[in-house]
Amino acid sequence: MPRTCTVCKSPCREEVDRALLAGTPHQDIARHTSLSRWAIRRHERHLPALLARSNKAAEVARADDLVSQLQKLTQDARRIQEKAERSHNFAAALGAIRELVRIVELLAKLRGELISERRTTNVLNLNLDAETAERIARTYLLRRRTAPQPSELP
Repeated sequence: MPRTCTVCKSPCREEVDRALLAGTPHQDIARHTSLSRWAIRRHERHLPALLARSNKAAEVARADDLVSQLQKLTQDARRIQEKAERSHNFAAALGAIRELVRIVELLAKLRGELISERRTTNVLNLNLDAETAERIARTYLLRRRTAPQPSELP
């Protein structure tokens, strides 16, 4: 059975992790803690997994914060819409509805439910000899112009 990492169960683990991420030499970290530099070196292998977990947690926290802000904005827009409708201010009510639509679109984009509307351009690079390139150009010009010039005919 593999041993548990000495640094992982140490009370100064966070300090060691921060120092390793800052690029502090193992010997300096060992000097400031009660850990051996070899234990710190072995522990350094755990950092990529630790960073991946911490980044994922930070992303989830940011996403939760964004969603909660959007929920508050939704409530505000609905409140303004209802107030505008009660006072027969239909222009303001339509403005609130437009904001609700934008919020719904943004939520859908955040959740990956909307397909990107970006257009794509495909580029094809060809290497042609001069004769083939000329023939293609003449054919193209003939098809594009209604009355081709005699010099453009094959």
